[in-house]
Amino acid sequence: MIKTIKLKFGRGSGLPSEEVVITPITVFVGPSNSGKSKVLSEIYYYCTNGQLNVTDVILEKIEFDRFTVEAGEEKIKKFTLQPRMGEALSPNHIILGKKGTRHQVPKQNLLDALQNPNQQANLFCQWYLSFNTLLLDGKSRINLIAQQSAGDLQQSPQTSFQVLFHDDAKRYEVRRIIYDAFGTYFVIDPTSLGQFRLRLSSRPPKTDIEERGIHEEAVQFHSKALPVEQASDGVKALTGIITEIIAGDPAILLIDEPEAFLYPPLAFKLGK
Repeated sequence: MIKTIKLKFGRGSGLPSEEVVITPITVFVGPSNSGKSKVLSEIYYYCTNGQLNVTDVILEKIEFDRFTVEAGEEKIKKFTLQPRMGEALSPNHIILGKKGTRHQVPKQNLLDALQNPNQQANLFCQWYLSFNTLLLDGKSRINLIAQQSAGDLQQSPQTSFQVLFHDDAKRYEVRRIIYDAFGTYFVIDPTSLGQFRLRLSSRPPKTDIEERGIHEEAVQFHSKALPVEQASDGVKALTGIITEIIAGDPAILLIDEPEAFLYPPLAFKLGK
C-alpha cells in the first residue's frame, strides 16, 4: 500500500534525507526520543487526510502503490455500503466505508483515485485510507478489549466485536491465535443484553449457539469464562491488537511500541 516514505533528514547527523522503501513489515528502531512515535503519528495523519500536517518535523513525502483497474473495482465492491432507509444517493455515486464510516462519492472519481493515488492523494486518503488505516499506541491497545455495543444484528456490523460475532472465520482465527499464545479459548459473550464482552474460556464452545446464544447453556458457559479485562496487561494488549487486526483488516497498520506489556515470548508471537 505504501511504496516509499521520504524523511526530512538522514539516519544520522549530517546525512542526506532518507527514503525508506516499505516492505510488508517495516520496523523503526532507535533510542528514546528519537522520533519513532512521532513519525508514526505523521504517517497516520497523512494517510487519513491526504496532506502533511503543519506540525510535521520528520515526514517529507509518502508514495503509494497504484491499484490496477481490477483491484480497484474489487476494493470498491468490498467496501460499498447499502443506503439507509430514506438516505438519498446521488446519480453515479456509491456509499463507501466500514465500522461506522460512510462516504458518498462518485464511483468513477474514486476508481481514478485508486489508480492514481499519488496524483490524487487527498481523494485517495480521505475516501479510502481514512477508514483503512489503524494506529495502535501503548495506551489505546489496553482499551481495545472493553465491552462494545452489540448494535442492531440485522444491520451491517460497525464495531470490531460485531464483525467477529457475525464472521465465523475471523472469530475462529482470533481464537486460534489466542489459544496458541495463552492456551485458553477466545469467545464473544452476548449475554449482557445490548453489549458484547470478550472472555477466555478453559474449553471451546461445543457449538456456535453455545457461544452466540443467550439461552441458559450459553449463560452458564460464559459465566465460567474469564473476562479479558480481568487478565494481565499482556493478555489484554495482545488480545486487543489481534482483535483489531483480524476484525478491522486494515490496509495500513501502525503499531507504536508493539512489544509494550508483552514478555519476550508473547512479543515473538505477535511478530510472527
